[in-house]
Amino acid sequence: MLPPSGASGRLIGAADAFDVPVFVRHSSPPDVGGRPRTARVRTASRPWRAGPSLPAAGDYLVTTTWRDVIDAAITVGRDVYPWLSEAKSSKLLCGMSLADHLFVTSTSKTDWSTTPC
Repeated sequence: MLPPSGASGRLIGAADAFDVPVFVRHSSPPDVGGRPRTARVRTASRPWRAGPSLPAAGDYLVTTTWRDVIDAAITVGRDVYPWLSEAKSSKLLCGMSLADHLFVTSTSKTDWSTTPC
């Protein structure tokens, strides 16, 4: 499957990683605060350090993959099938192999091998 005419970049695969901005605040009592402004999201640059404890307050970038995002959603009980079936004709998903669709085939009723892109 080739990308549509005029598409830029390349199709993603399950192993492609991306950075997610994470904002750590410590307060008592807990204060969720508002949504971060765009400028703050763009300037988040500190890498998230590995370890058992939460890092100091600040703006961090956590590297993750689509596989990790879907796994985390399933782990906390979210049903990802509606999201994947909604995107089944997406050019992003069409670039993936059947194996890249993770364990969706074992948990969904869609036959991904016959789903046209």
